Amino acid sequence: MNTKSKAMSEFKFGNAVVVPNSRGQCIKPTHFEEDGTYWLVNNGIWYYWRELWGWCGYIGQVNTAFLASKQPLSQMYV
Repeated sequence: MNTKSKAMSEFKFGNAVVVPNSRGQCIKPTHFEEDGTYWLVNNGIWYYWRELWGWCGYIGQVNTAFLASKQPLSQMYV
């Protein structure tokens, strides 16, 4: 069953969350924060999701504090 959420233009396929990028390609987020922000890490580069802009590159420091606030989406569905 496919449903579209109004929250972030996400699509849910079963338990998987898939977010379309600017080219209409669906890229699945890899992490989330307690505030509801979805994150994607691809080849060591971090991106966060914004409704108006899509995936935005993170330019801050990736350190222990940064990583501690992110939970892998795989843990969300356990």
